[in-house]
Amino acid sequence: MEIIWEVLTLNRLTDTGYVFEASCRCIAQKEVSEATLKGVSYIDAKFTAPIGPDFIPYEDLTEQQVLTWVFNEIGDIKLKKEQTSTTKLNKAIAALNPPTKEGVPW
Repeated sequence: MEIIWEVLTLNRLTDTGYVFEASCRCIAQKEVSEATLKGVSYIDAKFTAPIGPDFIPYEDLTEQQVLTWVFNEIGDIKLKKEQTSTTKLNKAIAALNPPTKEGVPW
Protein backbone atom coordinates (compact mmCIF):
# COMPACT_ATOMS: atom_id res chain seq x y z
CA MET A 1 0.00 0.00 0.00
CA GLU A 2 1.14 3.50 -0.80
CA ILE A 3 0.04 6.84 0.70
CA ILE A 4 0.17 9.82 -1.66
CA TRP A 5 -0.58 13.45 -0.79
CA GLU A 6 -1.46 15.90 -3.58
CA VAL A 7 -2.18 19.61 -3.65
CA LEU A 8 -5.26 20.14 -5.79
CA THR A 9 -5.44 23.94 -5.78
CA LEU A 10 -4.23 27.03 -3.95
CA ASN A 11 -6.07 30.22 -3.07
CA ARG A 12 -3.91 33.34 -2.97
CA LEU A 13 -4.04 37.11 -2.76
CA THR A 14 -3.46 38.50 -6.23
CA ASP A 15 -1.57 41.61 -5.10
CA THR A 16 1.06 39.78 -3.02
CA GLY A 17 0.79 36.15 -4.14
CA TYR A 18 0.32 35.14 -0.50
CA VAL A 19 -1.23 31.65 -0.37
CA PHE A 20 -3.90 31.52 2.32
CA GLU A 21 -5.49 28.14 1.57
CA ALA A 22 -4.50 24.80 0.06
CA SER A 23 -6.95 22.09 -0.96
CA CYS A 24 -5.38 18.64 -0.79
CA ARG A 25 -6.20 14.98 -1.03
CA CYS A 26 -4.72 11.93 0.61
CA ILE A 27 -4.75 8.75 -1.47
CA ALA A 28 -4.15 5.26 -0.14
CA GLN A 29 -3.61 2.96 -3.11
CA LYS A 30 -2.71 -0.64 -3.76
CA GLU A 31 -2.37 -2.88 -6.80
CA VAL A 32 -4.89 -5.73 -6.52
CA SER A 33 -5.54 -8.24 -9.29
CA GLU A 34 -3.99 -5.99 -11.97
CA ALA A 35 -6.10 -3.02 -10.85
CA THR A 36 -5.16 0.00 -8.76
CA LEU A 37 -7.64 0.44 -5.92
CA LYS A 38 -7.78 3.72 -4.04
CA GLY A 39 -9.22 5.25 -0.92
CA VAL A 40 -9.32 9.05 -0.94
CA SER A 41 -9.92 11.76 1.65
CA TYR A 42 -9.78 15.55 1.27
CA ILE A 43 -8.74 18.47 3.43
CA ASP A 44 -8.43 22.25 3.14
CA ALA A 45 -5.67 23.93 5.13
CA LYS A 46 -5.81 27.65 5.87
CA PHE A 47 -2.70 29.71 6.54
CA THR A 48 -2.64 32.89 8.59
CA ALA A 49 1.07 33.56 9.04
CA PRO A 50 2.14 37.06 8.00
CA ILE A 51 4.43 37.59 5.06
CA GLY A 52 7.98 37.73 6.36
CA PRO A 53 11.56 37.19 5.30
CA ASP A 54 10.86 33.52 4.47
CA PHE A 55 8.09 34.45 2.02
CA ILE A 56 8.23 32.39 -1.18
CA PRO A 57 6.67 34.00 -4.27
CA TYR A 58 3.70 32.08 -5.66
CA GLU A 59 5.55 31.38 -8.91
CA ASP A 60 8.42 29.74 -7.00
CA LEU A 61 6.36 27.41 -4.82
CA THR A 62 6.68 23.65 -5.15
CA GLU A 63 4.11 21.07 -4.21
CA GLN A 64 6.45 19.70 -1.55
CA GLN A 65 6.82 23.15 0.08
CA VAL A 66 3.05 23.57 0.20
CA LEU A 67 2.57 20.06 1.60
CA THR A 68 5.07 20.88 4.35
CA TRP A 69 2.93 23.91 5.25
CA VAL A 70 -0.21 21.79 5.13
CA PHE A 71 1.25 19.11 7.39
CA ASN A 72 2.47 21.74 9.87
CA GLU A 73 -0.97 23.34 9.89
CA ILE A 74 -3.08 20.20 10.25
CA GLY A 75 -0.84 18.38 12.75
CA ASP A 76 -2.38 15.11 13.97
CA ILE A 77 -5.18 15.39 11.41
CA LYS A 78 -2.65 14.16 8.82
CA LEU A 79 -2.59 10.71 10.43
CA LYS A 80 -6.39 10.67 10.69
CA LYS A 81 -6.74 11.49 6.97
CA GLU A 82 -4.28 8.72 6.12
CA GLN A 83 -6.26 6.30 8.30
CA THR A 84 -9.53 7.37 6.63
CA SER A 85 -8.05 6.83 3.17
CA THR A 86 -6.67 3.44 4.23
CA THR A 87 -10.06 2.40 5.63
CA LYS A 88 -11.72 3.35 2.33
CA LEU A 89 -9.08 1.39 0.43
CA ASN A 90 -9.59 -1.67 2.64
CA LYS A 91 -13.34 -1.50 2.01
CA ALA A 92 -12.71 -1.40 -1.75
CA ILE A 93 -10.42 -4.44 -1.44
CA ALA A 94 -12.99 -6.30 0.68
CA ALA A 95 -15.68 -5.57 -1.93
CA LEU A 96 -13.64 -7.58 -4.45
CA ASN A 97 -13.96 -10.67 -2.25
CA PRO A 98 -17.17 -10.34 -0.25
CA PRO A 99 -17.60 -12.81 2.63
CA THR A 100 -21.13 -13.66 1.43
CA LYS A 101 -22.79 -13.83 -1.95
CA GLU A 102 -26.35 -14.14 -3.15
CA GLY A 103 -27.59 -16.34 -5.96
CA VAL A 104 -28.40 -19.84 -7.10
CA PRO A 105 -26.09 -22.39 -8.74
CA TRP A 106 -28.24 -22.95 -11.87
